[in-house]
Amino acid sequence: MNDKVVLEWAYEPINYVEEPFPIKDYDHVIIQNTEVLFSYTICISNGKAKIVLESQYEYNGDMIEIIRNVLERTFVSMSLKTSDSWELGELSELFPNGSRAFLVSTCGQCDQSGATIKDHLIEQKDESDIRSIRLDTRKETLEEKIERNIEARNKEAKIKEGDPGIVAVKRRFGELNIKYMGDPILEIIMGRYLEARQAKDDIEKIRLLYDVRDALQEHFKQEHFKKDGGAKGMLEKSNPSEKDTIENFWNDWGLIANSRIDTRHTGGARVRLERSLKEGKKDTLLEVNSRPVSDVVNASDKYAKKFIELYLNYLEYLEKNPQ
Repeated sequence: MNDKVVLEWAYEPINYVEEPFPIKDYDHVIIQNTEVLFSYTICISNGKAKIVLESQYEYNGDMIEIIRNVLERTFVSMSLKTSDSWELGELSELFPNGSRAFLVSTCGQCDQSGATIKDHLIEQKDESDIRSIRLDTRKETLEEKIERNIEARNKEAKIKEGDPGIVAVKRRFGELNIKYMGDPILEIIMGRYLEARQAKDDIEKIRLLYDVRDALQEHFKQEHFKKDGGAKGMLEKSNPSEKDTIENFWNDWGLIANSRIDTRHTGGARVRLERSLKEGKKDTLLEVNSRPVSDVVNASDKYAKKFIELYLNYLEYLEKNPQ
């Protein structure tokens, strides 16, 4: 007999998703050396993602992590064409009598003891079925809260003024993400982007974000893509109006990542930088290398989001124009 539970995951800002966004899917986890299928439906609306989860076993931390990943990927895909920021908040279980139990305060995978969500879900369960933990999270500053609220009000004003483009674009990329969820390259580049989002060290962020470019470059190195110009050529073919942007972003991303000795390669880039410094020559790499790390992080984030967007468009193009 299936065990059905209702969960609710809060997110901010509450108007990040302007109209209800449904997701329905299934996945599997390993429980007691057995592959267990579970299905779930999610409705994202008004600051809450309501999740109905069904399985022949009681839900566990592995199922929660899969659903978290689906939500985070959906939110990332909705932000590809905007500068909107978002955060997942508290996760709770809703009971038929109207009560709820808070499962986790998110923003990280582990608490200070290093225990995972799965560990807590198992260890914290008691006879009353009340599970509660607190994770080590960075508190939002007053300035950040004010800025976020201003952004939310401005966005709400645009929608009220009749700018349906914001809603339509975000929904389109949210739907493309769900549609192509199983694509192995999309799994890699979305995964790296989410890892970078959680990374606390700026250098690590840059490296993880550059993995998006590396993954695309490696994928399109295959023989049957060469005639179309590899990664840039294939992305330009499926995004013809973005040709100049692809060229500029791709080249600049490679330049900033390869020029900083502490963020990427330490071979030819290091030799070239050291020679230029010694000889006092003006060098593009030196100019880029002088940029603050925070600027490189912001540029890398911008480029990673752009190429995730382009790859989603490519997958849609490929479906309509099979090779």
